[in-house]
Amino acid sequence: MTYKYLIGFVFILFCILIFLSLNFWSGLNPSSLSDWEDWHYWSQVSQENQFYHPFLINPYQGLFGYSLPVNSFLNPIILVANLLGNIANYHITTKLLVVMVESLCLIIFLKSLNVNNFSIIFTSLLNIFLFTSLFNLSDWSLRIFENLIDVSILKSFVLLIFTLLISKPLHFDNKKVFITLALFFWAYALNPSYLLIYIALPAFFLLMFYVFDAKKNFLFFYRKQLLILTIFFVPLVVVYYIFSGISARSVFGNEITNEVQTFDYLNVIFFRPSPYSGLFALITLFASFYLVFTKHKSFGIAAISTFVLLLIIGTLYTFTGIVWKYPSPAYLEQSIYLILLASIALCIKKENILISIFLISSCSFLAYKISKPRIANLFDNEGIYQSADPLKVDAPIFDIINELKFEKEFKGSFATIFPMKNNFYLGKNIENNYEKSWVYVRNMQRHLYNNIDKKIFTTSLWENKIPSLEDHNHLISPFKYFFFSRFLSHPQDFQKKNWLFASKVDLTILKMLGVKYLLTNQILDEKELFLKSSESDDFRLYQLSNPNLGDYYVKKIDFFEDSSKFMNRFNQKSIDFRSTAYLHQNDQLELNKDLSIGQTEIFEIDKNSIRIKAKTESGSLLILPIEYRNIFKSNESNNFKIFRVNLFLTGIYFEKSIDLKFKYNSSFLKTLNGLKKDISDLDGYKFEEGFITYPYDAYQPKSLFLNE
Repeated sequence: MTYKYLIGFVFILFCILIFLSLNFWSGLNPSSLSDWEDWHYWSQVSQENQFYHPFLINPYQGLFGYSLPVNSFLNPIILVANLLGNIANYHITTKLLVVMVESLCLIIFLKSLNVNNFSIIFTSLLNIFLFTSLFNLSDWSLRIFENLIDVSILKSFVLLIFTLLISKPLHFDNKKVFITLALFFWAYALNPSYLLIYIALPAFFLLMFYVFDAKKNFLFFYRKQLLILTIFFVPLVVVYYIFSGISARSVFGNEITNEVQTFDYLNVIFFRPSPYSGLFALITLFASFYLVFTKHKSFGIAAISTFVLLLIIGTLYTFTGIVWKYPSPAYLEQSIYLILLASIALCIKKENILISIFLISSCSFLAYKISKPRIANLFDNEGIYQSADPLKVDAPIFDIINELKFEKEFKGSFATIFPMKNNFYLGKNIENNYEKSWVYVRNMQRHLYNNIDKKIFTTSLWENKIPSLEDHNHLISPFKYFFFSRFLSHPQDFQKKNWLFASKVDLTILKMLGVKYLLTNQILDEKELFLKSSESDDFRLYQLSNPNLGDYYVKKIDFFEDSSKFMNRFNQKSIDFRSTAYLHQNDQLELNKDLSIGQTEIFEIDKNSIRIKAKTESGSLLILPIEYRNIFKSNESNNFKIFRVNLFLTGIYFEKSIDLKFKYNSSFLKTLNGLKKDISDLDGYKFEEGFITYPYDAYQPKSLFLNE
């Protein structure tokens, strides 16, 4: 069977499986696919701009939130899916294309190892049944990562890179070097953050393979491959260092709930809710040990070494009490199980008839058990995926807040604030603090989507160009997290990783942040609030008077030494955000002490810049409702200063008049330089954890298995 016929045969089988599995997509909506919604939105923004973004700042997302770099115009699957306009079809198409491309790359990888055609077909189908959400319902990570198109495509890139790097030294010519580097930089430009996660274990596998395969010193024998691996990891580690430096998850790792460190977040290879999950590990280990006694010795030893590493990581993660601040082990495995499948494929030969029968039968049994829930309903046509019609609601909340939509002129933002204490969304019998935060986020989003208006779902707001106070983002800054957790939340209200929400109403602060509409279940009777609409006793939409629309001027400036000193003053009720701007002492500036109230004429925000036009009698300090970034640059004169105020907001001091325009999505080097300055700013603030006392046992499996 030639190469092209092999691919054609697998493709036909794949299409048949897809056809049979189409009925499984039912009930999908953004409330259950929030990660996919976010990545889809970032992809849209990337495609609109059509140029490389080292980091993306979204003017509608949580007061100018950072998001991970993603350049979807480089994603081949996105390019194909864009031919369709319907979002439901878009989701299905991208999901299927990911699996199809992955299957093709797996065939190429197995063919490079001289695996026989029958084994290639069997292994490709095994991957579809075991490691895709087409048929595997038990593994949450498969469903999530297949939804994240700009992430899941990286598995195919890594597999192709791995295929080239595992070549024998004599076969790794300059052409392969060029192709390998081209694939890497393509994947790097597409999504550098997740590329590091996806390539880590395959790189370890390769190192072990080189060590045990080399007849000479492996540093010399595989010098080209090792050099390329070094080229890979240097920029990836640099990017990860930057991410760690500017992420609240890193600075406040003991406060922000990550996940409960249990078996469910371990690798699919060893642990999963399904009782048959560990069977794949046993089968693959058996095949790997068998390979040790064949000509594929180095591959078998590398596979066993990878298993040992995964077991070590899993043990550290689950049983040692270490607070895990890194990506879940389940993230790391996304590429490696495709490589470990080759251990099985290499053993299925005519010469190994007994071994082959055992592997085929045991893998078939495992595939059937894992996919049985879906196979049992293959011909149930009631659940065919359809795009749902918008929900009809009695009170058109979205029609009211739609006035916040802006292309240039900022008109205010929208906030949802529901206290976690005694909140009906949390349900009953929820005692664990981690569960409270998770259930809060999940149920609130689902409730808003299903019962109020699906257009006020967070990402839908951004797509409709309505700014939100909430942020769902990997790169929530430590400055913004500190402010939200201390001033807009209670100590018992834990923030979920990648989410930033307010659970306490403070009207002065909300107006300073530019909030014009507030959706809450609280009864507020302040004079400046106007009840616009009420769904029930549990939902009220308020309009705040005089929010910050780029016209928030203060009369005084005060300085603080670090964050702890600032909090002490706040606890003593000596903080006045309405009349005073608070600056770090390192930002001592020569400002006019007699500040006057200025007048803002223009406050505009477009895709890449902010414009401010204002005037004053002497000197004025303007606080903008956007998070301060050190990358802000201006093309105007020096009669003004831009700096960080009130811990995380943007302050502009000017005299007489200004008409300035500064960029927020800058070039690669300017962005990196700005991020470096953001990291250095952290030293002066001396952020300390402890405001939120996260329960230690929430990290440990005993909290689940011993019902504590």
